[in-house]
Amino acid sequence: LSSTNKNDYIIIHFFRRFGWSICKYLAKDLSEMIETIKKECHIQINLIGIGIEMTDYQSFKDEGYFNGKIYINEGKSLYKNLNLKKSKGCCDLYGMSCRLFKIASKAKEKKMENNLKGDKLQYGGELIIKNDVVLLLRSQKDPTDLIEKEEIFKVIDEVKKDEWGDYIKNVI
Repeated sequence: LSSTNKNDYIIIHFFRRFGWSICKYLAKDLSEMIETIKKECHIQINLIGIGIEMTDYQSFKDEGYFNGKIYINEGKSLYKNLNLKKSKGCCDLYGMSCRLFKIASKAKEKKMENNLKGDKLQYGGELIIKNDVVLLLRSQKDPTDLIEKEEIFKVIDEVKKDEWGDYIKNVI
């Protein structure tokens, strides 16, 4: 993070597994969403990914599913410190099976290969930072959960309101 401009937004996405087609699809979706937001809002966003293991990392990177730097957090200390959820096993599949199958079929249409190697229980999430301040920390509710564009816009709007408020106070 030290190499990024303090005035830029930083969105950190915590991955589950690089080889799983659902994670590939969500990573691609997030990358495209961030590019759209950058253009619409005329802001700089640094996208960073954190994974928990090297399993399938190289093919994930080579196939271009994510438009940001990727780091590996073996031992999951960041995941633990941020209290990112872990799956309870098959209990979690019950409520999200429709979303899971819908995303899996979209990933299959895009020829995203699938393998289930690696940690199957750890969930991911997102962290949004600006000026060394955490603006949002969000844990996945289930493996198909991805931050919505509207959530990111809401965070950006709040920061812009604060910045304009500070600017007006300084001018007066």
